[in-house]
Amino acid sequence: MAFLCSQQIERLTVRGDLRHIDAQAIHAQVAPYGMGSFLAADLIRLREEIEKLPWVYRVTARRRWPAEIEVTLIEQQPLARWGTRGFLNHEGEYFVAEQETLHDSLPLLLGPEGAEARLMRHYRSLAAQLESRGLVITELSLDELEQVSVRFNSGLFLLLGAKDLSHRVSRFLRLWEGSLPL
Repeated sequence: MAFLCSQQIERLTVRGDLRHIDAQAIHAQVAPYGMGSFLAADLIRLREEIEKLPWVYRVTARRRWPAEIEVTLIEQQPLARWGTRGFLNHEGEYFVAEQETLHDSLPLLLGPEGAEARLMRHYRSLAAQLESRGLVITELSLDELEQVSVRFNSGLFLLLGAKDLSHRVSRFLRLWEGSLPL
């Protein structure tokens, strides 16, 4: 039994489809928490430390007999840029990460703190209605009066207001398609 308690970790393996996360940086970040005794390794603390890093969405950590700790990462999948300092993922959750030119084509969402998920829902709803008509959203914003505005890749700017967004979008689309009298 003494062998089991004192068995040292020989390897820390990092798995996952990593595009923005450097596996070596993960090793450096978690070495103090994951090295030592195989059975005494604090996998919860290890996972918490990794989840603090930019671009990390989910982490699992497990022991693999006889002396390996395996960490599996899922990266954040940005669906929109949020301001100049971060992104929104598929759940409308904000995460801070360095913005790269790779993500310049993502729509820019702007709004007050705490409005991230709501603005992401607006974006998804509007994009579903508009993109099939060739109207691609490049910017969606919510101001302090709760008014929603949209900028399209064509340069067109649309102020939708704060209420009855669905009705206003429908009316705009009828006008856009030429079926609403001027």
